[in-house]
Amino acid sequence: MIGRDIAARVIASHGTADLESVVEAEGLIIKTRHPWKGNFQDLYVYPHIFVPRGLPAAELRSRVAHCLDHHFLHPGNQIWMRGLDRAWSWKMEYQAEEFAAWLLVPEEQSDEVKWMSIAEVATRYQVDERLAEARIRMVESTI
Repeated sequence: MIGRDIAARVIASHGTADLESVVEAEGLIIKTRHPWKGNFQDLYVYPHIFVPRGLPAAELRSRVAHCLDHHFLHPGNQIWMRGLDRAWSWKMEYQAEEFAAWLLVPEEQSDEVKWMSIAEVATRYQVDERLAEARIRMVESTI
C-alpha cells in the first residue's frame, strides 16, 4: 500500500494530517474554477491544485488530498478524468485515491473506522462517501 506509506510519511514529516496545513507548508495554492466540461475532476500543475468551483466541502477535501499524492509521489503535471483512467495510468490514480484516504483518515483511526458506516466516516472525517467507502475497504483488507 504505497499510498498509505506516503501518507504516513507526510503526516510524520509535517507533524499533522491537517490538509490545509500540509498544502500551505508545501507552498501549494488551491484554485477553484468553473466546473470543466467533460470528465475533468481536478488538475495539479505545480504549485497549483485546480478543482471545480462549488464542490461540497467533503468532496473538495477529497480532491485536494488526491492531488497532494501527485505532488508527493507523481511529480509533474497531473490530470484526472473520470472514466478515462486507463488512458491516464490507472495505477497512479489508484495510489492517489489510496493516499487521500489514508491522509484524511489516518492509520491510527483504523480501529474506530472498521465499526463505522460509510456515512459516519464521511461525516466524521469530512470526506466524500466514495473516499469513505474506499477507506473502510482498506481497513477490512488489513484485518
